[in-house]
Amino acid sequence: DNGPPSIDSVSTSPVPVYTDDDLLAVPNGWVDVTGGSPRYRYRWFIDDGGTSGFVEDASITTATYPNGKTEKHDLLYVEVTPYNDYGDGMIMDSAVAEVLNSPPEQPSVAFDPSSPQPDQNVQAVILVPSYDADGDPVTYEYQWLINGVVSTETTNVLPAGSSVNGDTIEVVVTPWDGEEYGTPASV
Repeated sequence: DNGPPSIDSVSTSPVPVYTDDDLLAVPNGWVDVTGGSPRYRYRWFIDDGGTSGFVEDASITTATYPNGKTEKHDLLYVEVTPYNDYGDGMIMDSAVAEVLNSPPEQPSVAFDPSSPQPDQNVQAVILVPSYDADGDPVTYEYQWLINGVVSTETTNVLPAGSSVNGDTIEVVVTPWDGEEYGTPASV
């Protein structure tokens, strides 16, 4: 009456997975007639975009595939074997997960000068640049608003004479990594 356990399926988490995420194997539907606690063996397979197809990464035998071993557009799946003292159950494979591009993080921005006069240029200064987990170069798009109305200026400088005393000036700075926009910052 005793025998190996079974599982219904295997998924991975999170969905979607980004470059700075660890990928976790999630076995579903453990059944063991012996009443034993779930035990699994894990085999991870990766296709790093080369011509060799999927190759086992034998260095990782746990439920977690670390983000330090992946790059954007890598493809991965995990093979999970449930087992108990009576043997191995049927091997289940997860669906293939693609590591997606991580958007750049929000920058920190300030005005220079911090309290401008109408006869001064106002510059949006990046105090802390956007971090990009993929190492992509980050550029910035600028949108200036004067009293809530969008200006035609799209550089990091609002020219002198664009506003008068009492106007409210805002700049929205949006990071771009060549594939995705990150969270904008505004001052």
